[in-house]
Amino acid sequence: MKKNLRKIVSLVLVLAMTLAISVPAFAAETPPAAKNSNSSENNVKEISTQVKDISREEFLENFAKQKGISLDEADKIDKAQTQTDYQQELAKHRTSSQLSALSVSPLAASETVYKQITKTYNTGSSGSFWSQVVVIIQVKLQRYNSSSYGTYQKFTQILSVGASSKGSGISTWNTIAQSADITGDSSYGNKLVMMLSGNVEIAVSSSLQAGANSAGFSISATVGNTNYFRKFVQINETLSSNYDLT
Repeated sequence: MKKNLRKIVSLVLVLAMTLAISVPAFAAETPPAAKNSNSSENNVKEISTQVKDISREEFLENFAKQKGISLDEADKIDKAQTQTDYQQELAKHRTSSQLSALSVSPLAASETVYKQITKTYNTGSSGSFWSQVVVIIQVKLQRYNSSSYGTYQKFTQILSVGASSKGSGISTWNTIAQSADITGDSSYGNKLVMMLSGNVEIAVSSSLQAGANSAGFSISATVGNTNYFRKFVQINETLSSNYDLT
């Protein structure tokens, strides 16, 4: 009986020692590094950003085409939305009972602006081989003149996100997933968060094969002297309504 008891105690001690040794091994594992919300994946680097004003007419034409409605319908929807956006923003700032009582507006003026944002990314280059992705975003912003803060603006609508590719050969962009949302609303601004992923496919001559490989592209097919390369690209971008549209 005593021998059996000793065996049981010894077994328990061995198990306890085993657990004590194994647990720290898991605790010592390094967690994945946090990714910056404004970073791009797969060594994709932003080359340039161009922001230009576009007319309301151009915006409405694209809006009508996207929604499959007439230009008159798009015009009515846009005007109604502009008024709603202003009233909602006014309500946020009319927090003082004195201002309400005196009928003093905390927003002296409102202006609607339409912009096109073009961002170009380097998706890989080595030697004479190069590849780029161009992303175009059209947005509507409401610009306010606050009596206490000054002039600021907010995104109110994202019309479209489109992408294309170009490079040292015939290049094609194939979208896998894309999204664009307005978030981070504060008293005097908000943000546009865009995610885009897809495959860049590029056809180049055999002389550029080494460059394509060095740039992170994988060969998918060969026809004669032409090699077809492919690379998965993911872009995460966050734009501030006030600081990233200058």
